Amino acid sequence: MSETRIFLDYRGPLDFAVTDSLLDKLKKIREYKDLNKTTGKRVYSMVVECLENICKHVDLNLLNNPVMYSHISVGKENNKIIIKAGNPVTKDAKDNIASRLDHLNNSDETTLKALYENKIMSDLQIDDICAGLGFIYIALKSGNKIIYSFSPLNNGYLYFELQITLNT
Repeated sequence: MSETRIFLDYRGPLDFAVTDSLLDKLKKIREYKDLNKTTGKRVYSMVVECLENICKHVDLNLLNNPVMYSHISVGKENNKIIIKAGNPVTKDAKDNIASRLDHLNNSDETTLKALYENKIMSDLQIDDICAGLGFIYIALKSGNKIIYSFSPLNNGYLYFELQITLNT
């Protein structure tokens, strides 16, 4: 079994300023620069999606609690790039997230493309937090299933972690 060489790893409070800093750092890392252009663009866009999702859904009451910090890492294992991202979510959000990811993981490329097109063409409702494109985009562009888990925390929260694998 081979070991994953992590080349970007961050755990802490996440906001849009930290996101910009992490993306700048990613672009300067040798392992990232060594990726072919297509893979590099996919890695970058998926890291953006993960960071944006975390920022959009962060509970501001948790920002000063190290147990509840969000994280993101990018590494390389053999000919694969592994992106892991995690953040606390409420127990109420678990079923919705799991249902969406299971649906995407059980969809073929044609279905994913149709879902993506439908989301782009649909109007965002006033009480929608987001358009829901992120997970669809990740599933479509990675070409692999999104691995995810929920671990219990405290105060009604779970730690949601996803793993995205891209072939180089």
